[in-house]
Amino acid sequence: MGRTLRPSRLLAGLAAALIVVAGGAAAAHADDLAIDGDGLTPVSQKALSVSMCAGQPATAQVLIAAHRVGNGSVNIFANGSKVTVGVPSISPGISVGLSKTTIDVPSGWSSLSPNLPESQRVSTDTITATVQISPKQSSGSGSIGFSYAGVNAAGTAVSGPGSLSVGWTIVNCDTTPPTLALPANMTVEATSAAGAPVPFVTSATDVAPLSPAVSCTPSSGSVFGFGTTTVNCQSTDAAGNTAKGSFTVTVEDTIAPAIGQVSDIALEATGPVTTAAWTAPSAWDAVDGSLATTCTPPSGSAFSVGSTQIVCVVADAHGNTGSASFSVTIDDSIAPALLVPTEVIAEATSGAGAAVSYTASASDLVDGSVTPSCTPASGSTFPLGTTTVSCEAKDGAGNASAKSFPIHVRDTTAPELTVPASLSAEATGPLGAAVAFPATADDAVDADVDVVCSPASGSTFVIGETSVTCDATDDAGNRTSRGFVVTVQDTTGPSITVPAAPVMQEATGPEGAVVAYTATASDLVDGPVEVTCVPASGSTFALGTHAVVCDAQDSRGNKAEQAVFSVTVEDTTAPELSVAVDPIVAEATGPDGAVVADFGVGATDVVDGPVGVSCDRAPGSTFALGSTTVNCMATDKVGNLGRTSLDVTVQDTTAPGITWSGGPADGASYPFDHVPAAPSCAATDAVDPAATCAVTGYGTGLGSHTLTATAKDKSGNTATATRSFRVEAWKTGGFYAPVDGNGVWNTVKGGSTVPLKFELFAGSSELTSTSAISSFKTGVVSCASSGALADEIEVTTTGGTTLRYDATAGQFIQNWQTPKSPGTCYKVTMTAKDGTAVSALFKLK
Repeated sequence: MGRTLRPSRLLAGLAAALIVVAGGAAAAHADDLAIDGDGLTPVSQKALSVSMCAGQPATAQVLIAAHRVGNGSVNIFANGSKVTVGVPSISPGISVGLSKTTIDVPSGWSSLSPNLPESQRVSTDTITATVQISPKQSSGSGSIGFSYAGVNAAGTAVSGPGSLSVGWTIVNCDTTPPTLALPANMTVEATSAAGAPVPFVTSATDVAPLSPAVSCTPSSGSVFGFGTTTVNCQSTDAAGNTAKGSFTVTVEDTIAPAIGQVSDIALEATGPVTTAAWTAPSAWDAVDGSLATTCTPPSGSAFSVGSTQIVCVVADAHGNTGSASFSVTIDDSIAPALLVPTEVIAEATSGAGAAVSYTASASDLVDGSVTPSCTPASGSTFPLGTTTVSCEAKDGAGNASAKSFPIHVRDTTAPELTVPASLSAEATGPLGAAVAFPATADDAVDADVDVVCSPASGSTFVIGETSVTCDATDDAGNRTSRGFVVTVQDTTGPSITVPAAPVMQEATGPEGAVVAYTATASDLVDGPVEVTCVPASGSTFALGTHAVVCDAQDSRGNKAEQAVFSVTVEDTTAPELSVAVDPIVAEATGPDGAVVADFGVGATDVVDGPVGVSCDRAPGSTFALGSTTVNCMATDKVGNLGRTSLDVTVQDTTAPGITWSGGPADGASYPFDHVPAAPSCAATDAVDPAATCAVTGYGTGLGSHTLTATAKDKSGNTATATRSFRVEAWKTGGFYAPVDGNGVWNTVKGGSTVPLKFELFAGSSELTSTSAISSFKTGVVSCASSGALADEIEVTTTGGTTLRYDATAGQFIQNWQTPKSPGTCYKVTMTAKDGTAVSALFKLK
């Protein structure tokens, strides 16, 4: 890939000068690289070097800036001016794009000291010149000509040239061969006895932007002979990477001969039959060349009126057949003469249009007068607009003439508009009243004609008189206008709203109660108006029923209808009972339940204050297990009765105790076959003397075991306790001499007897009973290793080979009678009842 260099810098400044710095070097002082305003000082050449991939473009950037200090007014650009930069000349294969064409010179910059550091000598406003080098196959160089123009501090226009030398070095970035795109295997048809020329399209793509050429043998367009030919292709990119591929071309002959076409023959009848003649079509085959054809019926036959199909056939040497057909038609082809109107114009009589009648006629040279057929028919209803009528006349031979003409149906009649006479309406609000009115229009053509009125029906009309104008326009643009007057007036008094039902107030003391109520009045025009009621809201009303009378009047003097409602003060509130805790939960202390000493219930009346409470169960009663409802009540002086209830729940949530009996000790270890019997357990419970207890998890197999004792009472309370113990495997030291273990091959003579000696220990106790041994097995194994058994059999014992315990030597002895099979290898395994096993390997000689 092309490498984009970091920006170089091209500085325009000082004596209105152009300075070029390439390759990212620091800008030199103006005296070294400046061209003065008089144009006498030459411009130093700077170079830009680029490394690029063969066949790929490369990009670099150059920065153009202006110096901020100088040695005189003619050597410094004017404050606040602009320096214009251009690219008047570029070598072929190089392009330059400028981010912009002007540099803005800051205000007051020329007064800065010439001794400033280099980083402070150029303005922050720069132009980025992007240099693009087109794809190259070899190293080379070119140049870019820059120019600038501006005004110096003395007010003199200055300009000058500058150039940048550009060199590029080609490096090999590509080691990947191109990707070939070849046709699939092709099957083509032979075009001659030599076969067929076969064109094909191949291409190659590469990481480089240029697609490398592809060469194939045979090449595209070559003549391929009959059968299958392999085409071998390859492509080499600019870096010398080569890709190869192939496909096949198969040439075959499956195409029938091509037979020439004979044009259909049409003749005017000359009698009952007519003779027709033609030249037989020629035939040509890509392989066999010119061939003869045969037609049925043959040329010169006589034909009746109508159409007859002629079929011509040909066959090539490979059995491919071709055919062609044409028709011979004998008919009467002269059509009748048809006469119709030029056009018809009619006025619409309804929305459907208008019924229109017209005249059409036809005559034939053979048949005489012919009745034409027209669509739509004369007398039909034609819609608004233009309708084309199509007419056709046919003679006895089926020859037809057709013509058409337009019928125009128009609508030029305006609608009939109906509006009301003058209207009066009562105001419904301060803005007046919404007045709806009917305005309709009838049109001979349009079923629905919109009527537009101003103001529109349903609009709010102000109090007073308003003129309304209505217009109706049909779809054809015919228009009718009418007008009328709407008068809005206010003659309605306010409406008073008081409580609909008697106001019921509960007494708050012996004197009765303060009663607040809401009475409002609303006028359609004035909105809310003042209401006067006696007695007023907020007065103290004594016990009993009292009448309240309310009046209101609007700003135009319209009085409201007087409103009356009643206020009743009464005492219907029962004392309020309070419960401190509900439900009361108590834990059972025995089979009968629990004693509850106090229910925590009190009562207060709004008028009488504290009152006494009585309950259907006395405090200190014994409550059985479960939930019991206690009902309490209190009565005030006027007989209002208050009630409440609470639940007393007696529960048993205490789990039973557990006592172990017998079994393995917690944390103990026991040898296999020496584990104590399973333990039992007992449960104790304060409420349930019949609580149960069971032990699970007991076992005698090797490994760890956990015993779990579970106790449960009739309330479902459960307690558990656990014990753990371990069953240990027996121990053995392997076979004793003369047998070696640990993968060592024991070499013995086939047919000899081998004594297999070993010991077993259950913990520290040695086992002496042969019942501790589960099995002795032998199996053939590979002599190369101690691999898997090929065939395992039980060791048989006879006479002196029986398993026994030697009490004197303190060990088990099993004599193994080896097979008489020299060169065979065996594996002998002893397995104890607990699964402990010991093995040895034997090679027979």
